[in-house]
Amino acid sequence: MSTFPQLSNIDSKIANNLKFGTKAGLNASQRICWIRVFSGAKTGAAEGLIISSNMNYGTFNPSTTNNAGFVYGNSVSGGTFGNTWAGGPLLSAGGPLRPSPGITGLQIKEGKDQISRECTLSLQCFSLEQMELMQRYFLEPGYSLCIEYGWNSNVGLAQKMPNIGTAGILKAAADRNLNGNNLHQRRVDSLGDYDTFLGFIVGGNVQSDDDKWKISVKLRGAPGMPTFLQSQNKTLKINSDGTIEEKEGEPILYDIADTISPAAGEDVRTNRRFKNMYNQLPTARQIEAVRDLLTTNKVNWYDFINFDAAVNKAITTYSSPGWWASTFTSASETVTVGNAKIEKEKLFSTNKYIRFELAIDILNRNGEFSDYILAGKKLPITIDISNAKIGAFPNIFSTKDSKLIIPGFMPDFSAYFLNSGVINQIAGGEFESGGDKFPIVNNEIETIGGFVESVATDIGPAHTEQANYWGYLKNLYINFEVFRSKLEQKNKTIREVLLDMLNEMSSAVNSFWNFQVVEQQDKAGNIILSVVDENWIGKKTDGSVQFYHSGPYSIFLDASIDIALPSEMTNQIISRRLSLANNPDEPIVGVGGFFESQTDLFLTSYTDSNGNPKKILSEDDKKKQDEAAAAAAAATAEADKKLPSEKTQQKINDSNTRDFAIDKEKSALFKESRQLTTDLDLVDGTVAWNDFDLGGDEKLDPDKKAKIEAKIKEVTAKIAALEAEKTANKAARETLDKQQKQEEATEKDADGSIAAKAIGANLEKIDVVPKVDLDTIPEKLDNITDTVVLKEKFQIFCMDDEPLFDRLKNDAFANKNGGTTAKGLSHPLPIKYTFKVLGTSGFRRGDTFNIIGIPSKYQRHGLFQITEIEHNVGGMAWTTSVTGQYRQMQ
Repeated sequence: MSTFPQLSNIDSKIANNLKFGTKAGLNASQRICWIRVFSGAKTGAAEGLIISSNMNYGTFNPSTTNNAGFVYGNSVSGGTFGNTWAGGPLLSAGGPLRPSPGITGLQIKEGKDQISRECTLSLQCFSLEQMELMQRYFLEPGYSLCIEYGWNSNVGLAQKMPNIGTAGILKAAADRNLNGNNLHQRRVDSLGDYDTFLGFIVGGNVQSDDDKWKISVKLRGAPGMPTFLQSQNKTLKINSDGTIEEKEGEPILYDIADTISPAAGEDVRTNRRFKNMYNQLPTARQIEAVRDLLTTNKVNWYDFINFDAAVNKAITTYSSPGWWASTFTSASETVTVGNAKIEKEKLFSTNKYIRFELAIDILNRNGEFSDYILAGKKLPITIDISNAKIGAFPNIFSTKDSKLIIPGFMPDFSAYFLNSGVINQIAGGEFESGGDKFPIVNNEIETIGGFVESVATDIGPAHTEQANYWGYLKNLYINFEVFRSKLEQKNKTIREVLLDMLNEMSSAVNSFWNFQVVEQQDKAGNIILSVVDENWIGKKTDGSVQFYHSGPYSIFLDASIDIALPSEMTNQIISRRLSLANNPDEPIVGVGGFFESQTDLFLTSYTDSNGNPKKILSEDDKKKQDEAAAAAAAATAEADKKLPSEKTQQKINDSNTRDFAIDKEKSALFKESRQLTTDLDLVDGTVAWNDFDLGGDEKLDPDKKAKIEAKIKEVTAKIAALEAEKTANKAARETLDKQQKQEEATEKDADGSIAAKAIGANLEKIDVVPKVDLDTIPEKLDNITDTVVLKEKFQIFCMDDEPLFDRLKNDAFANKNGGTTAKGLSHPLPIKYTFKVLGTSGFRRGDTFNIIGIPSKYQRHGLFQITEIEHNVGGMAWTTSVTGQYRQMQ
C-alpha cells in the first residue's frame, strides 16, 4: 500500500522492534516463519482449500484405510493435501507414502510502476496426481488466493485468520486486505511479525523434476488486477452459445438540433456542450453508460472549453460572413491592424478541451461494470482522481495547446494578439510592448477557480505543501483530440490508456509532472486506484527514523548505497563549473557540486567556440558575472525597444560625434606638430631666414634632433590615421543613410505584409478560446484588436514558449522558501539506499528514513523515501528488502 506522495514515517513500534532487537522476545535462532494459503476454488464437494508450511499432521498412518491427517499417508495413499474451509482434511491423491504437497517459497513485491503488489508462490508436488489436483486450486486464472505469513511470536500468531467457516474466512480476508487502515494496524499490532496478501491468479507454470513437480503461481494484489487486464474498449457480454450480445441502439447519437440550441441558462449550456462532445467520441464510447453521465448530473457546463456550438456558430458567422453579408453589409473576412489585413479564421482556436475529471468518468465507463465483489466486499476497478494532488507553481501555464489547458493566474498572453511590435518579457511573467504593460492575468474558470490552489494542503504534516505549489489533477483540461485518439487505441488496458494521456499532459509543461497509477486508500481506509505525481515536492515537518549503516548498532542483514551520476545531472554540474547555462528541464535541485563545490586546480580555464579564452570562475566571480550579465541584458532589452531605423540613426549620430572628436584630436596634434618644428629649429645646427633662432647662437644637438624628428613622424602618422578614419566614417554614413531609408520604407509597411507576417507568427504561439461562461457571442465583436475588448469574450490559456515556462518555474522554486527557515525537498534523486532485515511488515511506499554512517552530505541534508519493498519467505526464514530514493533538503 502506498502513502505516496505523503512523506510518512515508519511506525515507531515497528522501528523500535527492529532497532532494539526485541522481535517479540525471540532471538534470531528461535524464529520460525510460517505460511498459510487459502484457495477459494470449489472443486467437487470440497469447498476451498487451506495449505500450510507447517501442517499439524502425524508422520505416517499405520492403518491401511485411507484416513486423513498424516504427512506421508500410508501404503494406500499419499499425505494429506490440507483442510477445506469447512474444517475437514482433503485427502491426498496418488501414490502410497508420498509426502503432502508443500509450500517451498513466497515472494511479494511492490514498487514503482505497479498499481498493486505482485506475488510469486512456489509449491511442490510429489506425484502426477497431486500436481493435477493442485492445478485446480492454484493455477486457474482469475481465481483468488489469500496468503498470510509471519513469525512464530505471540504477537505474530495472534493475527492469524480463522481456518474454519466460509463466512468467517471471507470476512477476515476482506477486513484486513481490502482496508488499508485495518491492514496497517494488523502489521503494527504484530510489531511487524505478520502480513497478508489477497490477490488474483494471473499466471504460472509447472515443471517436472524426475517424479516431483514444481508449481509457480503468479498473483496480482486486489483490486489492481482488473485495471491491469481490463481492455479500455467497450465490454460486451458473451451468451452461453458463444455469440456476442450487443446492446440495442448503440452507438446512440444526439440530434444535431440538441447540440446547437440557442437558449441560455446553465442547464441548456451543459446539455448542448455535453451532447456536442458526445457526438464526437469514438463509437466504442457512444454508449448508454456515458450518456448516463448527463442524466445523473455528473456533468457541468464548466467541464467544457470551446465545445459550445451556439458560441462557435457566432464566431463562424463573424469570421466567415458569406457573400450576402460581405456584399450588402460592412462584414468582412479580415480584420485590419495598421496596414496589415489578417484573416479572422486565424484569430480563434479550433481546439476543444474537457475537464480531466470528466475524461476519467468517460474512460471508466467501458459499458459493463465498474466494481466487483471480492470476499464479500465491493471493490472499484475504476480510477478515482477526486483527491489526486499534483505539483504546481505560481503562474504555471501550458506550452502546448494541442495537449492541455491550465486555468488560473498566468502571464497575459493577449500581449501577443494582433501585435506586430516588439514584446519584452519582464521578470515575474509580465510583458511590455509599445509602452503598454501586461501584468499577470486572472484566467480562472467560474465555479472551479484555477488549477493552482491558493491555500496550503490540509492533510497533515505527512503530506504538506504550501499555497501556490500544488493543485488538483481533476481541474486540468485535456485537449479533446488527445483524449479521443487515446480512446481509439486498440489492445490497450485502461491503465495504459490513462498513462498515455497523463504523459501527453505532462509534455505540455516540460515534463514537470511524473505520473503513476497507484493503489491508495480513501479517508475510510477503502482501497482505491488513483494517480500520483512522483515529482511532488512537499516538505518534511518532522524527523525520520534513523538506522545505522553498519557496526554493532546496525540491524541490517545487508545494506548498500548506490550513488549514481546520471548524465543529465553531470552535465548540469559541469555546465555550472564552466559558467554556462544549465538545462532548465532538469529537476530543481541546488546541487552545487555533487561531492565538492570548490574549484579544480587542473581545470582553470577553457576556450569557447569563438576562440576566446575563458577563466573558470569562483562562486563570487560567478555572482558578479551574473549581475553584470543581467545589467547587460536589461540594456539590450531597452535597445530592442527601438525601431531598426532608429538604431541606424543612432549609428549615424555616433559617427558624426566621432568625426567631431577626430577634429579635436587633429587640432591638438597640429598644435603639437608646430611646437615640435620650433624645437627642431633650435637643435638642427642650421641657420635660415625662417629660423626661430635668428641670433646666430643655434647649436647642433644630434640626439635631440633625432628624437624630435621621430616624434614629428609619429604625430604625422596619427594625423593621417585620423583623416583616414574620418574618410571611412563618411563612407559608412553614406551606407547607413541608404540602409535607414530602406528601413523606414519597411517600417511604413505600406502593404502591411511585414506586419501581417509578424502578427501571424505571434498568433501561432497562442490559443484564443471563448470564455467558458458565455451562452453566446454577438456576431459583431466590436474592436477585438483592443485587448480589453478581446478579454471580455475570450481567454488565452496557452503559449508556445518553453524558455518562459522554465524561467517562471526556476524563479518560483528558487524563491519558494525565501525569507523563512522552512526546508523544501527536491524531486527524488538517483541515489538509492537498499537494506535487508529479518522479515518485517509495516513498511509503506512513501515512508521516510535516514542512515547514520553514509557520507554526511546525504545524512545531514536529506532523507530517503521508500519506493520498493520485497518480502522473501523460504526455508523457514523471512527477509524483507527495502529500497529508498534520496530527496535533498533545498
